[in-house]
Amino acid sequence: ALVAWRWNDSESRGATSIPVLELGTQGDSMVFDRTELKARAGTMMKVVFHNNSRLVAMGHNWVLVQPGTEQTVAAAGAAAGPENDYLRPNDPNVIAFTKLSAPGESSSVTFVAPPPGNYPYFCAFPGHQAVMKGTLVVSAP
Repeated sequence: ALVAWRWNDSESRGATSIPVLELGTQGDSMVFDRTELKARAGTMMKVVFHNNSRLVAMGHNWVLVQPGTEQTVAAAGAAAGPENDYLRPNDPNVIAFTKLSAPGESSSVTFVAPPPGNYPYFCAFPGHQAVMKGTLVVSAP
């Protein structure tokens, strides 16, 4: 006998869905189209980054770091090179990041939101960090 199992999609989706935050570049500019994202501490979340640039040399990524570590992470990342997405491997100051995306590409990362606070994010491509940045505002659960 053939037995088919069917999940109730609405129930399973509701139980397993996670917040998805999307952001991208403002066209060819070295600026995120959202400079503030919001999350609840301790919740699983997904960030989807879209590189909307059409310029061949405009690789971008999204990097979330511990407060006050942007310069340190950016400097170490520049030395790590493009093969490491301009991030020092296993950098303890990096909370989450997307891979370096070429123009027209998208990438994502799923992670648990950190404790309540304001967490900076930026593009780690050398020279972009100073202008391509924003804040993840994490509230209590």
